[in-house]
Amino acid sequence: MADRGEVGTTQQAQPQRIGVFEARTRWYELLRRAKAGEVFIITYRGVPKAELGPIPPDHLILKEWDGRRPSGDT
Repeated sequence: MADRGEVGTTQQAQPQRIGVFEARTRWYELLRRAKAGEVFIITYRGVPKAELGPIPPDHLILKEWDGRRPSGDT
């Protein structure tokens, strides 16, 4: 079941490959799953083109973004 991209409760050791059309139709689900720690390789005609996954908490872009956020935001 997990090899075709169906929603599951277990995380996979290898990134899951998903076609661009399917990724577009399931975008919000994939974002939610990426936030939870899953990694997806987005393919176009079977060729890997992009990776979707969680951003590590110590990533430079998050530190930069936190510095721009007003102090009252949560």
